[in-house]
Amino acid sequence: METQLSAITRLVNELLDLSRIQVGKLEYAHEMVDLNAGLKEVVEVSQSTQTTHTIVVQHAASPALVIGDRDRLAQVFLNLVSNAIKYAPDAPLIEVALTTEASAATISVRDHGIGIPRELQGRIFERFYRAVTPQQCAFPGLGIGLYIVAEIVKHHGGTIRVESEKGKGSTFHVILPLATSREEVTRNREREQR
Repeated sequence: METQLSAITRLVNELLDLSRIQVGKLEYAHEMVDLNAGLKEVVEVSQSTQTTHTIVVQHAASPALVIGDRDRLAQVFLNLVSNAIKYAPDAPLIEVALTTEASAATISVRDHGIGIPRELQGRIFERFYRAVTPQQCAFPGLGIGLYIVAEIVKHHGGTIRVESEKGKGSTFHVILPLATSREEVTRNREREQR
């Protein structure tokens, strides 16, 4: 019963977020966010509610700080981990990795599940689109989760992409600018506007 209630609550929240995005009213905080800590929290929550899968995390060796909304970024990672679990019912290992480069952090969520056919991958971030075949309709969802994820990532100055092969799983990559590079971009925009 608790699982069903959580699913309904998440669905209602996604519909509200979708409405807010459509009218440009989705609110964001702007604070320093530690991606290592945020991912750890999301994985702990996911692991405590999903006992069928094991979630392995590889944290970044160096600090991974971004400027953004901690709760919205957690929403992104929770959606990606939940989808990985949902679409890999017979493959109990989910891998989450956080890596950093000079100016960006990359969060990758990998499953070994059903995968996404190549011809459908270009549309999975569209509103109300679900990349499932008629045989896979048993997987619940409205096709708005990845749309919301993509909008949140875009708002944070980042990008999201997928690598997938049918029957071999999927890996979603979220790339976000690190705080120092994000601050430089903001300063450069302010200079250009003067």
